[in-house]
Amino acid sequence: SLSPAALGVDQNTDMLLSFDQLTAGGGPAEATGRWSVKTTGPYEQSAASRFGTGAGVFRAPATKLTLEPVSSSLFSPELPMGDFSLEFWLKPTRADSGEIVLMWKATRRSGKAWLSQQVSCVILRNRVVFGFLNFFANPSGAETMVSLTGASVLVPGVWSHHLVRFDSG
Repeated sequence: SLSPAALGVDQNTDMLLSFDQLTAGGGPAEATGRWSVKTTGPYEQSAASRFGTGAGVFRAPATKLTLEPVSSSLFSPELPMGDFSLEFWLKPTRADSGEIVLMWKATRRSGKAWLSQQVSCVILRNRVVFGFLNFFANPSGAETMVSLTGASVLVPGVWSHHLVRFDSG
């Protein structure tokens, strides 16, 4: 069993999901303790991993991971956003359009109105697409949408690395 430090967790790490270490319930472990992890459906661990000893296998719509903040402030409403990175490795069995890799939804106040917020990572036309709806605030209060499409095509059965980094400065 690796310690949080051995996994690369420090005071700046908000979330690190490990499929190498499983919880008592048999699900993946979140190394920082800032998030609770709930698996829905029959979760599988695969030995065919990119790093470490295991990888998570999910087959939508029957299986998914739900993460809820325990003490995380990264996606807290009304707090200024600092620097952050979203990073993961992906080995799709298929690369069908519409597959959801990551979805976060919330609302935030903009003047007297409430705006829906969303951060998503989906597969469209065999590419990973990150979407940020009203995640970044426009000084005028107008709605914002930022979409980032991966340059490389996903190949079923092949590992690919995905990273989005935001510099608040």
